[in-house]
Amino acid sequence: MLPTYGGDLVIIKKMLLAAVALATLASGAQAATPAYDYDTHALGSDSRPFTVGFAFSLSQATTVDALGYNTINLPDDRAVSLWTIGGTLITSAVVMPGDTVIGHFAYADIADVFLAAGDYVIAGVFEGGDVVLNQTGVTTMAGYTWLGDRQSAGAGLNFPTLYNNGGYGTQGIAMVNFLAVNGGAVPEPASWAMMIGGLGLVGATMRRRKIAVSFA
Repeated sequence: MLPTYGGDLVIIKKMLLAAVALATLASGAQAATPAYDYDTHALGSDSRPFTVGFAFSLSQATTVDALGYNTINLPDDRAVSLWTIGGTLITSAVVMPGDTVIGHFAYADIADVFLAAGDYVIAGVFEGGDVVLNQTGVTTMAGYTWLGDRQSAGAGLNFPTLYNNGGYGTQGIAMVNFLAVNGGAVPEPASWAMMIGGLGLVGATMRRRKIAVSFA
Protein backbone atom coordinates (compact mmCIF):
# COMPACT_ATOMS: atom_id res chain seq x y z
CA MET A 1 0.00 0.00 0.00
CA LEU A 2 1.34 3.46 -0.90
CA PRO A 3 1.93 5.82 2.04
CA THR A 4 -0.40 8.74 2.70
CA TYR A 5 1.14 12.16 3.38
CA GLY A 6 -1.95 14.28 4.13
CA GLY A 7 -1.27 14.76 7.84
CA ASP A 8 2.44 15.23 7.27
CA LEU A 9 1.85 17.88 4.61
CA VAL A 10 -0.50 19.82 6.86
CA ILE A 11 2.09 19.88 9.63
CA ILE A 12 4.89 20.84 7.28
CA LYS A 13 2.73 23.60 5.76
CA LYS A 14 2.07 25.03 9.20
CA MET A 15 5.77 24.92 10.02
CA LEU A 16 6.62 26.69 6.76
CA LEU A 17 4.06 29.39 7.48
CA ALA A 18 5.60 29.86 10.91
CA ALA A 19 9.04 30.17 9.32
CA VAL A 20 7.72 32.81 6.92
CA ALA A 21 6.27 34.74 9.85
CA LEU A 22 9.61 34.58 11.61
CA ALA A 23 11.36 35.78 8.46
CA THR A 24 8.97 38.72 8.27
CA LEU A 25 9.75 39.55 11.88
CA ALA A 26 13.46 39.23 11.18
CA SER A 27 13.22 41.69 8.30
CA GLY A 28 12.91 44.41 10.93
CA ALA A 29 9.86 45.93 9.24
CA GLN A 30 8.77 49.09 11.01
CA ALA A 31 6.26 51.82 10.32
CA ALA A 32 7.88 54.77 8.56
CA THR A 33 7.83 58.03 10.53
CA PRO A 34 8.31 61.68 9.52
CA ALA A 35 11.83 63.06 9.78
CA TYR A 36 10.30 65.90 11.80
CA ASP A 37 7.04 67.62 12.65
CA TYR A 38 5.88 70.48 14.87
CA ASP A 39 3.01 71.78 16.99
CA THR A 40 2.62 75.43 15.94
CA HIS A 41 4.16 77.73 13.37
CA ALA A 42 4.32 81.25 11.98
CA LEU A 43 3.60 82.13 8.37
CA GLY A 44 5.61 84.04 5.82
CA SER A 45 4.82 84.63 2.19
CA ASP A 46 6.48 85.32 -1.13
CA SER A 47 5.15 85.71 -4.65
CA ARG A 48 8.35 84.60 -6.38
CA PRO A 49 9.13 81.02 -7.47
CA PHE A 50 11.85 79.18 -5.57
CA THR A 51 13.22 75.77 -4.83
CA VAL A 52 12.88 75.57 -1.03
CA GLY A 53 14.32 72.98 1.34
CA PHE A 54 17.11 72.20 3.74
CA ALA A 55 20.22 70.15 4.39
CA PHE A 56 20.12 67.45 7.05
CA SER A 57 22.35 64.85 8.62
CA LEU A 58 21.71 61.18 9.43
CA SER A 59 23.76 59.54 12.15
CA GLN A 60 22.59 56.04 11.21
CA ALA A 61 21.50 54.11 8.13
CA THR A 62 17.96 55.03 7.12
CA THR A 63 15.44 53.82 4.54
CA VAL A 64 13.33 56.59 2.96
CA ASP A 65 10.00 55.47 1.46
CA ALA A 66 8.06 58.72 0.86
CA LEU A 67 8.69 62.40 0.16
CA GLY A 68 6.36 65.06 1.57
CA TYR A 69 5.13 68.62 1.06
CA ASN A 70 3.44 70.89 3.59
CA THR A 71 -0.34 70.98 3.20
CA ILE A 72 -0.37 74.69 4.10
CA ASN A 73 0.54 75.41 0.46
CA LEU A 74 -0.43 72.44 -1.69
CA PRO A 75 -3.07 73.73 -4.15
CA ASP A 76 -1.84 71.34 -6.83
CA ASP A 77 1.06 69.01 -7.56
CA ARG A 78 4.48 69.84 -6.08
CA ALA A 79 7.74 68.15 -7.07
CA VAL A 80 10.18 67.19 -4.29
CA SER A 81 13.70 65.78 -4.68
CA LEU A 82 16.39 64.28 -2.48
CA TRP A 83 20.09 64.82 -3.22
CA THR A 84 23.45 64.00 -1.73
CA ILE A 85 25.08 66.97 -0.01
CA GLY A 86 27.19 67.41 -3.15
CA GLY A 87 24.19 67.74 -5.48
CA THR A 88 23.81 64.24 -6.95
CA LEU A 89 20.11 63.46 -7.39
CA ILE A 90 18.97 60.39 -5.41
CA THR A 91 15.20 60.31 -5.97
CA SER A 92 12.20 62.50 -6.76
CA ALA A 93 8.44 62.43 -6.30
CA VAL A 94 5.39 64.52 -7.14
CA VAL A 95 3.23 65.20 -4.09
CA MET A 96 -0.46 65.71 -4.81
CA PRO A 97 -3.28 67.15 -2.65
CA GLY A 98 -4.92 63.72 -2.39
CA ASP A 99 -1.83 61.94 -1.07
CA THR A 100 -1.67 60.49 2.44
CA VAL A 101 -1.42 63.17 5.12
CA ILE A 102 0.58 62.61 8.30
CA GLY A 103 0.85 65.57 10.62
CA HIS A 104 1.36 68.72 8.55
CA PHE A 105 2.56 67.01 5.37
CA ALA A 106 1.16 65.05 2.43
CA TYR A 107 3.42 62.21 1.29
CA ALA A 108 4.02 60.59 -2.09
CA ASP A 109 5.32 57.01 -1.99
CA ILE A 110 8.66 56.23 -3.64
CA ALA A 111 10.65 53.06 -4.18
CA ASP A 112 12.57 52.55 -0.94
CA VAL A 113 15.88 54.41 -0.89
CA PHE A 114 18.63 53.29 1.47
CA LEU A 115 20.68 56.20 2.86
CA ALA A 116 23.92 55.57 4.70
CA ALA A 117 24.82 57.83 7.61
CA GLY A 118 25.85 61.21 6.21
CA ASP A 119 24.57 64.57 4.97
CA TYR A 120 21.81 65.14 2.38
CA VAL A 121 19.58 67.83 0.89
CA ILE A 122 15.81 67.74 0.32
CA ALA A 123 13.83 70.47 -1.45
CA GLY A 124 10.62 71.13 -3.33
CA VAL A 125 9.10 73.52 -5.84
CA PHE A 126 7.60 76.70 -4.36
CA GLU A 127 5.37 78.71 -6.69
CA GLY A 128 4.40 81.52 -4.35
CA GLY A 129 2.09 81.85 -1.37
CA ASP A 130 2.46 80.95 2.29
CA VAL A 131 5.55 79.39 3.84
CA VAL A 132 5.82 77.79 7.27
CA LEU A 133 8.58 79.06 9.56
CA ASN A 134 9.53 79.56 13.22
CA GLN A 135 7.92 76.31 14.36
CA THR A 136 7.49 75.40 18.00
CA GLY A 137 7.22 71.95 19.56
CA VAL A 138 9.46 70.45 16.88
CA THR A 139 10.00 66.69 17.18
CA THR A 140 12.43 64.67 15.08
CA MET A 141 13.11 61.00 14.41
CA ALA A 142 16.16 59.38 15.97
CA GLY A 143 19.37 59.99 14.07
CA TYR A 144 18.08 63.06 12.16
CA THR A 145 19.59 66.55 12.51
CA TRP A 146 18.56 69.68 10.60
CA LEU A 147 21.62 71.47 9.21
CA GLY A 148 20.22 74.60 7.57
CA ASP A 149 17.90 76.13 4.98
CA ARG A 150 18.64 75.68 1.29
CA GLN A 151 17.06 77.81 -1.46
CA SER A 152 17.41 78.47 -5.17
CA ALA A 153 15.62 81.34 -6.91
CA GLY A 154 13.68 80.74 -10.09
CA ALA A 155 11.08 78.39 -11.51
CA GLY A 156 11.46 74.63 -11.59
CA LEU A 157 13.11 72.21 -9.20
CA ASN A 158 16.83 72.84 -8.87
CA PHE A 159 19.52 71.76 -6.44
CA PRO A 160 19.38 74.57 -3.82
CA THR A 161 22.69 76.17 -2.88
CA LEU A 162 21.70 79.39 -1.08
CA TYR A 163 21.94 79.31 2.73
CA ASN A 164 19.87 81.54 5.03
CA ASN A 165 21.89 81.03 8.22
CA GLY A 166 18.94 79.88 10.31
CA GLY A 167 16.87 83.04 9.89
CA TYR A 168 13.60 81.08 9.83
CA GLY A 169 13.94 79.17 13.10
CA THR A 170 15.47 75.91 14.25
CA GLN A 171 13.85 73.83 11.47
CA GLY A 172 13.87 76.56 8.84
CA ILE A 173 11.18 76.81 6.18
CA ALA A 174 9.18 73.66 6.75
CA MET A 175 7.82 73.07 3.25
CA VAL A 176 9.23 69.57 2.59
CA ASN A 177 9.73 66.41 4.60
CA PHE A 178 10.24 62.66 4.23
CA LEU A 179 9.10 59.40 5.81
CA ALA A 180 11.80 56.97 6.88
CA VAL A 181 12.67 53.91 8.89
CA ASN A 182 15.80 54.20 11.02
CA GLY A 183 18.42 51.51 10.65
CA GLY A 184 17.62 50.55 7.07
CA ALA A 185 15.42 47.66 8.33
CA VAL A 186 18.45 45.51 9.16
CA PRO A 187 17.38 42.55 11.36
CA GLU A 188 18.53 42.39 14.95
CA PRO A 189 20.69 39.37 15.95
CA ALA A 190 17.86 38.00 18.07
CA SER A 191 15.49 38.15 15.09
CA TRP A 192 17.99 36.32 12.91
CA ALA A 193 18.27 33.64 15.60
CA MET A 194 14.48 33.23 15.70
CA MET A 195 14.27 32.91 11.92
CA ILE A 196 17.14 30.40 11.70
CA GLY A 197 15.67 28.40 14.57
CA GLY A 198 12.28 28.30 12.88
CA LEU A 199 13.73 27.13 9.59
CA GLY A 200 15.77 24.50 11.41
CA LEU A 201 12.63 23.25 13.13
CA VAL A 202 10.93 22.88 9.75
CA GLY A 203 13.88 20.87 8.44
CA ALA A 204 13.97 18.64 11.50
CA THR A 205 10.23 17.96 11.23
CA MET A 206 10.54 17.05 7.57
CA ARG A 207 13.39 14.64 8.32
CA ARG A 208 11.47 13.00 11.15
CA ARG A 209 8.37 12.61 9.00
CA LYS A 210 10.38 11.10 6.17
CA ILE A 211 11.92 8.50 8.45
CA ALA A 212 8.50 7.59 9.88
CA VAL A 213 7.03 6.69 6.47
CA SER A 214 6.90 2.95 5.81
CA PHE A 215 5.56 0.85 2.94
CA ALA A 216 3.20 -2.08 3.58
